[in-house]
Amino acid sequence: NFYFTSQSKCARSPPPTFPTSLEAARAHEPRLLSFLTMVIMCGINGFGRIGKCTFLQLLDQQEFAVRAINTSMKATSIQKYINTDSTHGTRNYVVRVVDEDTIQVGSGATVSSFRTVKLLRSRNPEDLPWRKNGVEIVFETTGAFLTTKEMARHDVDYVILSAPPKDIDTTPMFVYGVNDRDYAGEAIISVASCTTNCIAPFLAAAENIAGGIRDGSFITIHASTASQSIVDEAHDKKRTNRSIFNNIIPHTTGASKTVDWLFPQLKGKIKGTSIRVPINNVSMVDLNLHFNEPIEKEAFFNEMNEKNRFPDVVQLHKGQAVSSDFIGFPASTVVDYHGTFQLTDSGIKFSLWYDNEWSYCAQMIHMARTMNEVNAPQRVRSIRDASFVEKDVFMRVDFNCPLNEDGTVADEFRVRAALPTLRHILKEGPSRVVLASHLGRPKGADPSCSTDRFAPILARLLSEATGEERSVIFVPSGLDATEEDVSSAGPGAIYLLENTRFHAYETKPTAAGYTCGFNVDVFCNEAFSASHRAHTSVTGIDAPVKCVGFQLLTEIQCLDRMLGRSGEVSVAICGGSKVSDKLPMLKNMSRRVDLIGASRARRVVGQKWIIHRSTNHRSPLITTTPIQLTSSYHQPLAATT
Repeated sequence: NFYFTSQSKCARSPPPTFPTSLEAARAHEPRLLSFLTMVIMCGINGFGRIGKCTFLQLLDQQEFAVRAINTSMKATSIQKYINTDSTHGTRNYVVRVVDEDTIQVGSGATVSSFRTVKLLRSRNPEDLPWRKNGVEIVFETTGAFLTTKEMARHDVDYVILSAPPKDIDTTPMFVYGVNDRDYAGEAIISVASCTTNCIAPFLAAAENIAGGIRDGSFITIHASTASQSIVDEAHDKKRTNRSIFNNIIPHTTGASKTVDWLFPQLKGKIKGTSIRVPINNVSMVDLNLHFNEPIEKEAFFNEMNEKNRFPDVVQLHKGQAVSSDFIGFPASTVVDYHGTFQLTDSGIKFSLWYDNEWSYCAQMIHMARTMNEVNAPQRVRSIRDASFVEKDVFMRVDFNCPLNEDGTVADEFRVRAALPTLRHILKEGPSRVVLASHLGRPKGADPSCSTDRFAPILARLLSEATGEERSVIFVPSGLDATEEDVSSAGPGAIYLLENTRFHAYETKPTAAGYTCGFNVDVFCNEAFSASHRAHTSVTGIDAPVKCVGFQLLTEIQCLDRMLGRSGEVSVAICGGSKVSDKLPMLKNMSRRVDLIGASRARRVVGQKWIIHRSTNHRSPLITTTPIQLTSSYHQPLAATT
């Protein structure tokens, strides 16, 4: 609710919940994980107070991944810098230095809990390889680029400026809790100033009370910032050259101008100024408001409690607090109950607290989330974030199982692997579930590669798992199926299409594209082994909602754990007969693992050693006699030679 609690969260809408199996995924390979998990790929330009606070908050938010930071700081200095702070206290992050331009940051015991971050080294925006590192949104925190023209020099899709823009008529400003819902895809935006982020949400709420605001004035008692002088310096045109340690320094504020921009109806009615005081963080706005109708303090707070649409942004504190009590608090506006009192029958004095560092960064992150929601509405989501209630579901599975000589299925592992996702969908009560898979590499219709053999197997496995009799209806027409073909049974029925590769357009999509003959509300991809192929059943199914299943997410997590490793003792086992095709992968893996075992690797002449680039040592390539694995994966491997 509106009233302050120490456990208040800063997100107006809770971030998406991902499966437990993906909680460690931190997007080391940019486009892949961003596409699959809705991870927002970020970069930070500048690593001062705002850049540092933004980075620390993003480390704790699963839907964000910081891919790169532009800083002059050495990689070996990052750990101490982020773990010790005179204002925000100490932390226990571990920073692993991969090389002078690459670090891994984490706090967990597992390798997959660490995030890989590239360190960039340029003051010239054109020289910063944001896109190359998978960055989609850059937090511009240097204070050096304050216009759209200057920020457009960044090679990135979107830029968020952590300051009021100089070109206020060109660069749009968005303040979370005020006009964030008006964001419509702008590539470059400003989130105004920290003071504006405190005043504006409160004004937005107060405008709906007592007939609206007649006029007002404010003074910001602002903490010192890095731009101020520690000792007196020679300067005769401004007072900020005087020592902040020894003075209360009158200063200017751009909040009045930005308030006019945000609230055209209040233009010229809200005036303010600022003073700087010798504390290192947390500021206060002393705000006097006069309303168009009489209103008392208690009545105002009661109405605020009822009408406040942003309880995470504007909050009321009834304790006897001082400035340091609000260090690290994410709400942009904390109203001090005991610092609020009546001026006239229609006038009230308010005292508003805000952490001008931490809270400001929290609001900037909110806007990054808003930008992502607007700009990537069709991004594939986790199965946990999709609803299947009374939906027509198309599920791409991978039943490409090994067969015995008589055509029977030799190993049901791939069918079993799809059960968790299928059961999750069925539990929600879909209208129907249509499954599609390939089997082998047939050239057209080939009875020996028919997927009809999997219908009774899947029915049996589902019945065993649920304790209820289930049936699976085979559809011979495959991808040519019509609405009638998949409507023969009642609600919740399961249909299995014929082999997708019986249709030429599966592997060679036509220019006109594929039009499904039956309705699809949700497309769920659970075929990791086919996801790299632009086949019709993988990329050509049109559906309002697309998601990925648990098995595919688990595979992505495994890739993430491998690709994120550096300096960890680990073993990679490579199988398959096309060894020449795997050489680039083996070379890449050798940078991340200590030992590579490969069956049939003896076919590769001269490949006894693979260079380990990051540490300049050789990873031994151990060859074996052909390794036999059973479906249970429990039998020991053959002895290495």
